[in-house]
Amino acid sequence: VASLMLYCALSAIAVLLVVVWRVWSVIIPDRIKSRSYGSKNAAGTAPLSSSEQRQVRTMVVLGSGGHTTEMLKLIKGLNRKIYTPITFVIAATDKTSQEKTTIDWKPAASDSFLLIPRSREVGQSWSSTVWTTLRSLRVCLLQVYKHRPQLVLCNGPGTCIPICAIVLLFKFLGLWRDAKIIFCESFCRVQSLSLSGKLLYYIADEFVVHWPQLQAKHPKCKHLGPAMHPANLRASSSSASSGAVNLAMPPSPAAPLPGFKAPMPAIERMVTVAATQMSCGNPEENIKKAESLVRIASSRGAQIILLQELFQFTYFPIELNASNFQLATSLEESALVQGLALLAKELRVVIPISFFERYRNSYYNSIAVIDADGAVLGVVRKMHIGDRLGYNEKYYFSPSDDPFRVWNTRYGKIGVAVGSDQWYPEVARALVLQGAELLLFPSAMGSNPYDMQYDARDQWQRVMQGHAAANMVPIVASNRVGGEIVDGIQVTFCGSSFITGQTGEMLKIADRESEGVLVESFDLEKFHVRRASWGLVRDRRPHMTNDISTHEHIVEASATMPTQHSASYDRAQSAAKAHSPSRHTEQLAERNGPRRSVYWVKRKKLDESRAVSTARKTSAIADMGGGTKIEYTVLGKYTGDWQEGQKHGYGVFLYANGAKYEGEWVQGKREGRGVYWVEHKKKLRKQYAGEWRDDKREGLGTFFYEDGGRYEGMWRANKREGMGRMVFGADQSVFEGMWLKNERSGQGTLVLANGDRYEGHWLHDKKEGPGRFFYKATKKVYEGEWVDGSPRCGSYHDDYSEAEPDEDLQSTLARLQHHDITHFQLPKLELAHPEQVLSESVAMIRQERVMEAAFHSRRHGQGAEEDDGGEEEQEAQPTSIVFDEETLRLIQREFNLIERTQGDHQEGTISCSSLSRILSALDMHISEDVVLGFLDEVGASYDTLISFAECVDILSLLAETQLADGDDHGDRANEEGDQVDEVEQEDEDR
Repeated sequence: VASLMLYCALSAIAVLLVVVWRVWSVIIPDRIKSRSYGSKNAAGTAPLSSSEQRQVRTMVVLGSGGHTTEMLKLIKGLNRKIYTPITFVIAATDKTSQEKTTIDWKPAASDSFLLIPRSREVGQSWSSTVWTTLRSLRVCLLQVYKHRPQLVLCNGPGTCIPICAIVLLFKFLGLWRDAKIIFCESFCRVQSLSLSGKLLYYIADEFVVHWPQLQAKHPKCKHLGPAMHPANLRASSSSASSGAVNLAMPPSPAAPLPGFKAPMPAIERMVTVAATQMSCGNPEENIKKAESLVRIASSRGAQIILLQELFQFTYFPIELNASNFQLATSLEESALVQGLALLAKELRVVIPISFFERYRNSYYNSIAVIDADGAVLGVVRKMHIGDRLGYNEKYYFSPSDDPFRVWNTRYGKIGVAVGSDQWYPEVARALVLQGAELLLFPSAMGSNPYDMQYDARDQWQRVMQGHAAANMVPIVASNRVGGEIVDGIQVTFCGSSFITGQTGEMLKIADRESEGVLVESFDLEKFHVRRASWGLVRDRRPHMTNDISTHEHIVEASATMPTQHSASYDRAQSAAKAHSPSRHTEQLAERNGPRRSVYWVKRKKLDESRAVSTARKTSAIADMGGGTKIEYTVLGKYTGDWQEGQKHGYGVFLYANGAKYEGEWVQGKREGRGVYWVEHKKKLRKQYAGEWRDDKREGLGTFFYEDGGRYEGMWRANKREGMGRMVFGADQSVFEGMWLKNERSGQGTLVLANGDRYEGHWLHDKKEGPGRFFYKATKKVYEGEWVDGSPRCGSYHDDYSEAEPDEDLQSTLARLQHHDITHFQLPKLELAHPEQVLSESVAMIRQERVMEAAFHSRRHGQGAEEDDGGEEEQEAQPTSIVFDEETLRLIQREFNLIERTQGDHQEGTISCSSLSRILSALDMHISEDVVLGFLDEVGASYDTLISFAECVDILSLLAETQLADGDDHGDRANEEGDQVDEVEQEDEDR
């Protein structure tokens, strides 16, 4: 028995020694065994030679919130050709990490996502953690064996513990020995390790920390400085491309960073662009070829992809053929735009799409700008239309008068110039002045049929390079290739698409004949800093070149002005001499067919030709003078310019609800610059001053809120969108940054009234992503990740910034709270005849209907006189509806009931949407289409507010409309009956 017990004890000791030896040799990493690990002279893992490089199966463990963001930044240095496939491990309860990874990383087809149960939730008791950990280990056992990772990357979340445990188990059993675990402690861990770090400190093959305090406490780890710094990430990219199996983190900085006073990482905004070129033939084949090139560019990492000009068709402006106008489509009907928008959404890329556009009975050479989510941001229309042999563009395209616009896409602000627009330096300069960070030039540059010996390619490229150097922005140009011949006229397109750098240097250039894709990456933030340091935009003196932008336009117009417009042009010239060029005498150029007329905004009298054009419309008030420019509707009064029966030019509209608009109009809609007032306490209060488009606030403008707040910045479709500054009326805090659909989204700074401020990223009007919060009272700063408006993962330390925010805050608040200061200069307008006002707003429509009824009565009387052999004509009285007292009481009762239920409206008014309820109470069966048509006729809608008197007038006119329609039906029935009687009489006679 004693011998047996001794034998068992020795066997147990032997097994234990074998296990310990196995753990020491297989599990414990070399960094723990080495005495010199962590010193400055310690050698890292040597990169693999080119002959030894192979693919490494990689498993990346993501946490949530800040852990996911840090890991996605760290793995940017991985060479995708070597570290593939990649399996992203995500906790089953995490709802955002997969979406964030898909957007930022853009996984390849071989990459995959693995969902595993959490081993421990936040706040979970330790007793229950045992069971959840066992369940997680069971799932990980099968999944790790299935994927067999050779490299496991993790940075602190509890999700990594079961993964690493299973990997170590397989290494211990000898199933595979080449698996490596690299652990990078979270950036917010400064004084102590996380729980995951403590568990993996002695078993991870590489253990990396960001701060020197941690290395002092744990010498068996590597301190590489702030590994999240962009320079270090780029260094890791070069190391990873060499093929090292470890993460190949960057070397430590030359000078260690003391304590918390680490410098803020430089902002890096990398964007990858692509230029394509191809030959064009059959439209269907062209679209397929363009889609293929876009997919190729996206697979190479391109985020902004440029296609050439009019790539859908062969270059049809070579010939003069009216049937080619059938190729044009509107933006909404374009199958090309819709299809490529879906492609942009699928690949998450920005694509400017060239198409032949039909818009408002005109034809344009246009670009639809598609963002990475597939949304159509807007349209760029070609401004400068060339016309020479082989390029008959003036036959097809109208020149655009749209203002220059810069498009704020997901990857940066881009400016687009179509075709010959790119030859003009003022176009590039105007786009850069509006904030363009990248210029895109789709082209159709080819040979000159007049001089086939001259090659314009070099001149074209030099001009574009000059634009890049003069404005210090990179340029992407895409051109078509191949030759096209129509009716003996041949144009050979020179291809040679290219991408320039910020100073005009050629970075990538294609050849003349091949189809293909060019790809290049830029750091937009670096370009911005360099451009600002040169001061080319800052040091401009635009007042010295005012003559170029004012007098030159009039001279060019006079060269092509037809003789019938000479009188108006002479008046314009005399006005130009009387007034120095300024905003007060800015001319408005209107295009009517091929002729151009120049009118001056501020004028005392109206042109006789324009007064005659409105004589028909104002015939009902002809006694007030033929030059009157006043139009009355049931719901308001308009005083100003009009064209072809619509408000067009400058004018003032007084709404029935007391509101007022004064500014520019285009075809009956507010468009251009204008000011809008609302009635407040029986006075007019300025609500918005700025730019309008399609009857909506769009462009640069200032909105004044009733509580004293003010927004000053960019608008789109009546919503705050783009760069803007908001002063909140409640507490006078100030926000300056990016907006999206009335919400703060993107980079921005919020300065509170107490001096505290937040600088960082926003999403859906909440703090989301990396940001810093400065506490003025304590001189402290929180720096880290924010989730749903709350701090989630970061560090709290002293504020070492050298800026003095107190003066900035006081000056900002003082400037913004000043009531008269605004970036937008309000237009100074002058009414033509402000003293002429009618007492009855409905008189015009009633007068027109009376005249129309009298006309039909006379025509009917003439016909009856001929049929009756000259009998005396009986005068027909026009039909007019007047409600009796009982009906008026009924209308008044319904009006009061509706007013009480719609209490949020102005007192004594209801909306036009309630008219159907009153019509039902009066037993008047009038269709909704008729009501809408009538409201549209008077310039109103369902949302317009009307008083009781206006309600009665509208109901009276609707009743007259119904009665007139009934009489028409009766007349047609009588005519049909007479025809039947005549047929029966003829049968009787036979």
